[in-house]
Amino acid sequence: NHKVDENSLKLFKYTLKKDFGESTVLGLLTMKKVLLNYSSEFEKINLEIDRQEEILDAVGIERLARHLRKLNDVVEDFFDVLIKLEDREVREVNTSYVSYDYDVLRGKTRHLLDRIKSHMDQIAWLRDEIELKTTREVNKRLENLNFILKRLTALTLILMIPNIVASHFGMNFK
Repeated sequence: NHKVDENSLKLFKYTLKKDFGESTVLGLLTMKKVLLNYSSEFEKINLEIDRQEEILDAVGIERLARHLRKLNDVVEDFFDVLIKLEDREVREVNTSYVSYDYDVLRGKTRHLLDRIKSHMDQIAWLRDEIELKTTREVNKRLENLNFILKRLTALTLILMIPNIVASHFGMNFK
């Protein structure tokens, strides 16, 4: 339902006159728009990752990881479509007419995939940070519990001595 930008079509006025030129140009412009949408979705995820670095919310990070994995799958499928178009599996699209623009589109897609993969590594690092933080908290709790158990043991020993003496003298024997 989006109208094609007239200025974009003017850039391809000679290509439009060739066999399958219209479908090639419209396909390219559509693919550019799709990649732009994927890139904007990635930027939203990127901002959320930056926010998560500050708060380290495990549930939020897992949600982000799922979202990023799904985006990665979709962009990889998109890249596969670009390769199929270049291999002329869709005969109505001739990428050789727009080879420079097509190569740029493919390069931008590859760059987006690389950025997604690097952010997946960043999410793995965030998971490690959460695990480290949780381990520190558990260790503090264990130290506190150990301290309490030492005091209870000392108190038990102190109370046990009068109990032994009283039990010895309280026995019924001659």
